[in-house]
Amino acid sequence: DAVASALARPRRLLLLLALEPAPLLELLKEARVKGSASLHQGAGRPAVVFEEATVLRVVAHRPDRLGSKYLKEKYKLSKRLKS
Repeated sequence: DAVASALARPRRLLLLLALEPAPLLELLKEARVKGSASLHQGAGRPAVVFEEATVLRVVAHRPDRLGSKYLKEKYKLSKRLKS
């Protein structure tokens, strides 16, 4: 089905966007070490694998302080854009 396949990628991203900051950062830490990280959805459902770059982009676009602090420390990224 064309619609289902077109919606597959956005659905995967919604899983990341729905995570609280702490679990999202744990996923990023795992991805930083291994290159990718698995998000387990529950019994009977397969784990979803995300690359480090994808998780990093989600964390970078979140307004929470915990994520901002981690990005500054580990990736040497500023949360603010330079003018």
